[in-house]
Amino acid sequence: MLIIDIGVEVGDDPTGAVVRETYEECGLVLAEPVYLGSFEWQTDAPSLIRNFFWLQVPIDTADHWEHRVSPDDALARALRHPG
Repeated sequence: MLIIDIGVEVGDDPTGAVVRETYEECGLVLAEPVYLGSFEWQTDAPSLIRNFFWLQVPIDTADHWEHRVSPDDALARALRHPG
């Protein structure tokens, strides 16, 4: 299991954010995340809405890998600014 704490940017929906952040943080290109639910985290600071998704990696994904995203990464740019 992998837990990624992500921020949803202005104009971004949670589904797009989880796909983008999973790639940026792990290098995994995953499609069709399954929305599990949300809850509002109450704090003294502004409240945060936590969204939960089920992501399934391809069966042939290696157990270990190294990933670095550079500013020139075309896929990262495309996921950040679709269309």
